[in-house]
Amino acid sequence: MSDQHTIPMGRLMANVCRLQATRIDQLMEVLGLFRGQAILLVHLSEHDGQAHSEIAERLQISPAAATKVIKRMEALHYVQRRP
Repeated sequence: MSDQHTIPMGRLMANVCRLQATRIDQLMEVLGLFRGQAILLVHLSEHDGQAHSEIAERLQISPAAATKVIKRMEALHYVQRRP
């Protein structure tokens, strides 16, 4: 294969990652979720019962952002708060 027809590995990997993210977004949209919400669900499946501040710290977002995401997901019945 000649050099003019090869694509640098970095560009190929970037394209694969972008396409994978796009496909994940499409699949999540069917469920009414966004990628960040899926990350939260995975985290909660492994660390159930955490406070908002602990979730925010783990996901590296502000406590206010964590509260907003959790409220949205609670409204969709994906999570529930417990005392």
